[in-house]
Amino acid sequence: MKVTKRDIVKYIYEKIKKENPDLNLELDDIKYSVNTLIDIIKDYVAENNTIEIRYFGTFIPKYRKKRIARIPKKGGEEIILEERYVPVIKFSSIFKDELNKSLINENEK
Repeated sequence: MKVTKRDIVKYIYEKIKKENPDLNLELDDIKYSVNTLIDIIKDYVAENNTIEIRYFGTFIPKYRKKRIARIPKKGGEEIILEERYVPVIKFSSIFKDELNKSLINENEK
């Protein structure tokens, strides 16, 4: 199943409304918060900072050297990949353990 940002916003909204029905909250408020969080993560990583979210993971800008790569679909044609930074997410061991427990339990059903 593929989950989109819209699905996440709706999930958060429904969860908050269920737990706090008296709270005056609109779907647009949640959308704004999710977009702001994503923008903050992008901005910090773009400034070569590492972001750690406990029990979830770490967002890291990782440096890649200039190198020659091959395109298999074009018969191994060589191209040059310039030096660059790539965003990397390293998930915490707690997150990975919980993921494995839930997926293993789901597959046993």
